[in-house]
Amino acid sequence: ECDLNTKEPNPVDFGPYSVVRAVRGLKGNVAIGKNANDTFLSNYRSGILIHTGEWKNWNPSMNMPNSNGCLHVHPDSMKKIDDILQNKLNVKANENPFGKQPYPYRCQGIMSIQQIDGYSQF
Repeated sequence: ECDLNTKEPNPVDFGPYSVVRAVRGLKGNVAIGKNANDTFLSNYRSGILIHTGEWKNWNPSMNMPNSNGCLHVHPDSMKKIDDILQNKLNVKANENPFGKQPYPYRCQGIMSIQQIDGYSQF
């Protein structure tokens, strides 16, 4: 399960858009961690996010910079994801809990990620 959260306060590291937070894995799929029926490693660090950034010495023609576990996307892709979720699907960007446990909101969706030929498809 995932949810849309308001943007992180540091646009250099997280970009100027809302972030998609992976909250819980589905049982039997990616439900791993200390609570195997209800965990997607969100209790490690402060969560797993889909986000962009304004990284120094990086431009969209380059591969995405390394991550500490989040899923990096190009700025135009994150803008499009944010626009579709909020303006076309009417998903609410919940106030960012910054990794607070347990997650304080009801998740608004599920996330499916498929890697094809070295590129991730959302």
